[in-house]
Amino acid sequence: MLIGITKTLSDKLEDANYYILRTLLGLSKSTSYDSILKLINTSTLEQRRFSHVLILLFKCFNGIGPSYIADFFKLRTVNYNLRGSGSKLEQSSFHSKWRLNSFASIASHLWNTLPSNVRIAGNVTTFRDMIDKLNLVSFIYR
Repeated sequence: MLIGITKTLSDKLEDANYYILRTLLGLSKSTSYDSILKLINTSTLEQRRFSHVLILLFKCFNGIGPSYIADFFKLRTVNYNLRGSGSKLEQSSFHSKWRLNSFASIASHLWNTLPSNVRIAGNVTTFRDMIDKLNLVSFIYR
């Protein structure tokens, strides 16, 4: 998964995707990337990467995903009766750029920034539908 790549590399991937889609669809150079994505009813590559990570986490926490991924994460325990408190993940502190861009750090940050009603969705289909309505790129820190 290319979840921890830099903004520059992510932009290069998006540009390549834009040129490939524009060429395959036979559209002019004046057609914007956003209009092409709307035309084929899809989202950006970065949005899809974040979505796939969150779906993988949801499956792991509900016992239908690989257990070795779930072993990276631990649910945060809180002594207070707060909404959604049992569904957030612990985030360890980091002291380097390498740790900041790791899979576990980015995935746990994404998971914790989700609204609580999304984190506690009943099944994968409902979770996927809720994720598709969110702009996950705005959740991530760079």
